[in-house]
Amino acid sequence: MGWVFTHRQTRLQLIARRIRSEQNAQRTRHCLGHTTRGNVLWTVWEITRFDGDRVRYIGCDLLRHEKGSGWGYTDMEENMSPPSCTCPLSFLTQVPVANEEWRREVSAYHARKTSIRKGCLLELSPGCQPRTVVVTSVYPLRGTHGGLTYGIPWKYIQIVISTHDA
Repeated sequence: MGWVFTHRQTRLQLIARRIRSEQNAQRTRHCLGHTTRGNVLWTVWEITRFDGDRVRYIGCDLLRHEKGSGWGYTDMEENMSPPSCTCPLSFLTQVPVANEEWRREVSAYHARKTSIRKGCLLELSPGCQPRTVVVTSVYPLRGTHGGLTYGIPWKYIQIVISTHDA
């Protein structure tokens, strides 16, 4: 799994190129839906072979900018256990299951995210300091500990300890 960069390509140009439908002598490949979550491009693809057989899958492109090179990507599919759980839940319903464990992680991520309210106590991932914060704002996610306010990346939430409203 490597990275592909096209010199001086913008992020929008890269995304437009990655969601473009394709056709060759054996099949057509059509993007049924796409969205970005940070620097992750999620896609739902349908491949139709000319014998009429259809296959759908979830694609995940990690996007990255490199100085002097522009924007690039590395691509994977659901069955490769993408390192991100931000895939929209609606995408899961459009595609047959290819990786049950990864789908459980995606569902758990969304359950945690929707249960977070102002006043919740969160435990953050090991290595984070502080390890717990009380949520003061959901969008953007911010929390306090010891009188200081911190911006909290969603990926660092390990457990929602309590969901009491403030």
